[in-house]
Amino acid sequence: MASLAVAAELSGLSKTLVENAMQGDTKEPYSLSNYNEERINKLVEDVFSKKLKVPAQPGMVRFTFIIGGGKKVREKYDPACQKNLTAALRKYNFEDDQGAALLPECAGKYKTQHDTNLNLKYVHVYPFVEAEQEENDNNNNNGEDTMSKQFICMVAERPTFERMVLSEVKCWKQKKELLQHLKEYVKRGNDITNKMINMEELNATEQNFFDVFDSDNVKDKILWLQNEMKKHVSSGTLTEEEKKFMLNQANNKLKLLNEKLQDETITTKNEKKIKAQMEQIEKRIENLNTVKGIHIPFRNEAAFCELVGLLQPHLLRKDAGKPIKANEQAEMDDLRARMDQKIEDARLWFESDEDLQVRVEKVETAYLKKKRMKKSSSQKNKNNNDGWSTVGKSKKKR
Repeated sequence: MASLAVAAELSGLSKTLVENAMQGDTKEPYSLSNYNEERINKLVEDVFSKKLKVPAQPGMVRFTFIIGGGKKVREKYDPACQKNLTAALRKYNFEDDQGAALLPECAGKYKTQHDTNLNLKYVHVYPFVEAEQEENDNNNNNGEDTMSKQFICMVAERPTFERMVLSEVKCWKQKKELLQHLKEYVKRGNDITNKMINMEELNATEQNFFDVFDSDNVKDKILWLQNEMKKHVSSGTLTEEEKKFMLNQANNKLKLLNEKLQDETITTKNEKKIKAQMEQIEKRIENLNTVKGIHIPFRNEAAFCELVGLLQPHLLRKDAGKPIKANEQAEMDDLRARMDQKIEDARLWFESDEDLQVRVEKVETAYLKKKRMKKSSSQKNKNNNDGWSTVGKSKKKR
C-alpha cells in the first residue's frame, strides 16, 4: 500500500499524487504535457500498481489528467498520450467505465472526457485504495454515517423512499449514483450473512448494519429505481450532460463490439449475436440524438444571481488593472463565500461536483447575458478560480 514511507521514496508528480491521495486533495487536474510512453509507464507503476491510502470519507479519490486538447495546447502533448495512459492502467487491472464516480466501489476504474468549453481532453482515474479507519471507531455506529443520504434511502420505508427520490433525486445520473450505493449495501449484507453462516463473529459495524438492513426491501428499491431510470431514457427526460454521457457510452460499446466482429476466429453464432447487439445500440444512439435536454431548476437562483451581480463590477475592475483595496477585497471574499454557500444549498442529492459546476456556470452565464454584463477574463478561463464560483469549497453535504 502506498503510504508516507512509499511517498518518501518517490519524486516529482508520482510523489505529489501519493501525498495528495493521503490528504484526499486531488481536485486539481494534473497535466501530462511532454510525457512520452516511458514516463507514463513509470508514473502508473509508481502510483497505481498498488493500493493508495486515502481518508475514510469518502473512501475514494479521483485523479484527473490532462492528456491533450485543441490547437493551443495540442503540441504540448504526445498524440498517443491517452492510448499510452489507458494501456498502462490496464496492465494493473484498471477498467474503462464511463459511469465511474467518486465511490469506493469504483476502485480500479478510469474514464475519458472531452471538455468542449475548455477544449481539453481528460482521463479520470479512480485508483485501488485502502481507506483509513474512522477516528471514532468505537461508538455505536462504528464509523457508519447513519445521516448520509444513501443510508437514509436504504433504511426508509418504500413509500418514503419513492417520495425522497422523486423530490431530490431528479436526474438519471443521480439515480445511477444512488443505485450504486444500494447495490453496495446488498453486497455488504450478503458478506455479513456469509460470515454468520460460517459462524464468524461480527464486529460492531457489521452487527449495527445487519440490525437495520432489510435485503428484500433494498432489492425491491433497486428494481424500482432501475425502472425509473429506464423511464428517463424512454421519455427523453435527460440533461444535456446525461445525453452526452450516454452517447459516449453507447459509441464506446459500439466500438468494442466492432473490434470483436473483426476477430477472424469469431463463430457465425457469435457474429449474429454481436450484430444484433450493435443494431440495438445504433437505435439507442438514434433515439438519444433526438433528445433536447431538460433544465433542472437551480434552488434559490434569484438570490444567487443577485450575488453574481454584486461581485461582477469588482471582477471587471480587477480585470482592468485597477487596484483593489483591502476593504474591497474583503467585500469580494464575503460575496464569494455567500455564493459558495448558495451553490451547496442548490446541490441535489448524489450530484457530483462536476455536474453541479455545469449548472452553476449555466446560471451565471445566463444571468450575465440577461443583464448585458461582461465576463471577466478569469470567468472566461475557468481554470482560474478568481472569478467563477467553484464547486467543492464548502464541506456541507446534501
